[in-house]
Amino acid sequence: ENERDRASTAEKAAKNDRAIAEATVKFLHDDLLAQADPLLEPDRDLKLRTLLDRAAATISNRYGDAPLVEASIRQLIGDTYESLGEYDLARLHLERAREINQQQLDYNDARRLVNKNSLARLEMNQGHYQLAEELFREVLEAAEATVGENHPNYFIPLNGLAFLYRQSD
Repeated sequence: ENERDRASTAEKAAKNDRAIAEATVKFLHDDLLAQADPLLEPDRDLKLRTLLDRAAATISNRYGDAPLVEASIRQLIGDTYESLGEYDLARLHLERAREINQQQLDYNDARRLVNKNSLARLEMNQGHYQLAEELFREVLEAAEATVGENHPNYFIPLNGLAFLYRQSD
């Protein structure tokens, strides 16, 4: 019966992950990309930043019954803002995703590690090298403990550390 319980738990987790992925894709399509539909938006020079700002404004209080969906979407938006150099907006969304993930997920859950890695990259890009190094090292240690040194997810924070060391020299 213990094996049956584990299978049931794994099945529930898989269904939950699928629902989160589907809701995230729906958000991307309906709230973000649909704004650029030429039939709805005649501005052909519409900027990603504008799309992102509009979509981000719709998130608050929208996913109250599905906090992990909100965290997933905020992670995506935060990473995108960060790639655009909009660090304050990135931090806002990444920190909110972290709060939700801390409430909902186990310490070494991959989503928490992805979020922490994003926050480390954000700190590095803002010149906060010591904090970035601490965060990258935490992700690296957790990845080593959970997936091992030969897993691709181990190399993501390792690459972040290498880039940090190159940048801070």
